[in-house]
Amino acid sequence: MKLLGVIFLITGLSLGVYSFLMDTTVTVNYSMGNPFNLPTTIKNIGLMNDQRNYLIASGFITSFGVLLIIVSYFIPNEKQIKYIHYTSNNENSNPTDFQKWKASNPHKSIHDYFKENSK
Repeated sequence: MKLLGVIFLITGLSLGVYSFLMDTTVTVNYSMGNPFNLPTTIKNIGLMNDQRNYLIASGFITSFGVLLIIVSYFIPNEKQIKYIHYTSNNENSNPTDFQKWKASNPHKSIHDYFKENSK
């Protein structure tokens, strides 16, 4: 899940950089020359709208990637689940150790439990 979040984060940031570097001007070719010294390039509203849409999409993709990365820290991985299963089935351990610890520390996460009880 963390890898997917990193992929979304990199994709969103890349799209944001692309949209900031996007050229929103078009060249104007005057049929009778340019006697009044008019500009040769003008802003294109359609390209500016595309740039804005890319920026909005990159913001959502980047935010989703960051959210996935943050959430991945609160979900136990396979090794931690096996550890809980092993300690709950071990004859020498009390199967409610984690439950007792969680009840006395409701504001802490499962990662804190493993840091405090690692062997």
